[in-house]
Amino acid sequence: MRRGVFKLLIAIVFALLIVVAVRLALGCLAYASLIVQAAEAFVLTFILLIGVFTYLESRDPVVSFYIEPTTPDSGPELRTFVVMRNHSAFNTAVWVNLNLKIDGVIQKVGAPKYTGDEPWNLQAGFTVSGTRFEPGEAIKKQIGKDASTIKNELATGAEPPKITIEIKIWHTASLGTRVHKPVQKWHFDFKRYKWIFDV
Repeated sequence: MRRGVFKLLIAIVFALLIVVAVRLALGCLAYASLIVQAAEAFVLTFILLIGVFTYLESRDPVVSFYIEPTTPDSGPELRTFVVMRNHSAFNTAVWVNLNLKIDGVIQKVGAPKYTGDEPWNLQAGFTVSGTRFEPGEAIKKQIGKDASTIKNELATGAEPPKITIEIKIWHTASLGTRVHKPVQKWHFDFKRYKWIFDV
């Protein structure tokens, strides 16, 4: 949005300069003088707008996000810690959609704050760690076995299901805009019993 505004303003400035050049070339000095004054005023306004946009951009929250790999004591529920941190001095609302898939089938798991339906209120400088994301029940429902059983069956050469999450995050910024973070992709390794980040 802001880039579009800058491009428009730059285009207007260049258009005014071209008009001034044409007027001068045609010898219409009276008009040229007025246009030069108008162009100078516009350039000063343009510089002021750049300052305003720069200030607003400096107020944009800086949010980091990750999940903590589960450990054996997370149980068959695969209790997963979702961690967010606001590194800035400004509050923000953060939406998180974990997009869990079991063998390619999307599963809606967890509280509305993990499906992108409700935002987290992330205060300035604070870290939030949620633990209500437990995909184990969805795995048992679709596969017919819990995660612990699937892990134990690896010794027999059984092929585990493919469990992935594709994390999409966006948060509020200045001027009512929203910032979308790069998508994070993870898969669950039953042998190590933990989430692995896909580079």
